[in-house]
Amino acid sequence: LRKYVASLAGLVKQSMAQDRIEEAKAVKAEKDKTAFMLADAETKLPKAEPPVNEKTPVPEGAKEFRGHYYIKMDETLTWHAAQAKCEDMGGHLVTITSKVESDFVKKLASAGKDTLWIGLTSEKGGKFQWTDGTAMTFSDWDKGQPFAASGADFAAIANTAKGWSSGRDNSDVVTGYICEWDK
Repeated sequence: LRKYVASLAGLVKQSMAQDRIEEAKAVKAEKDKTAFMLADAETKLPKAEPPVNEKTPVPEGAKEFRGHYYIKMDETLTWHAAQAKCEDMGGHLVTITSKVESDFVKKLASAGKDTLWIGLTSEKGGKFQWTDGTAMTFSDWDKGQPFAASGADFAAIANTAKGWSSGRDNSDVVTGYICEWDK
């Protein structure tokens, strides 16, 4: 209807320009009537809902902590494969920005036996940084860490009083990883 009203307005202008005044009046009356009906109909229509955010849903079993969701994955993968799995699920390897968050993430590792990949790596330029782009303003390294392996290091966390550790991408002591979803 909007296009119809616009085309009628164009006909009114065209008729006026050609001195067809009676035709212009009739077309204008039709345009005004149609525009009024359109405006009336629009007030009676239900309001459209805002678009829904199409983010990937957080998997069942994920634990909420301070507006973020976390899940421990018991799957022995390389750091890169773990990061890809988290991204496939709509999240990322966990980013840890405070002591309380680090303590929460440590508790996700069960019985102190698990060592899990987190989203911290030094593969870009030799300096550790979070994969989601968050600045590294907090660290919780264990004594003697990060380990200076040749090439890139990848960080892991365990359910112990110790802090984070680092190692190679294919570390044989890492038994899983932790994915995070930001809300």
